[in-house]
Amino acid sequence: MAETSELMKRPLATDELVKARTWEILEPKVKSYLGADWIESEAPHIQKQIMRVLSPSKDGYGMARELERVSLARCS
Repeated sequence: MAETSELMKRPLATDELVKARTWEILEPKVKSYLGADWIESEAPHIQKQIMRVLSPSKDGYGMARELERVSLARCS
């Protein structure tokens, strides 16, 4: 019989399931924030940027800097 720890593994932040669920939660908030600027065809690009920002290898400062970089690039 397998050990309980093998059966009950927590998903990693990098698992595709976690990324998909995160986007399900965040997408309505992003749409609301962007309002009239929301372009449905841009959703995959926005999702990719958000997932990169939420990478577990970054601390809070790194996440904030990446968000700032992305938002500045969008404005230019």
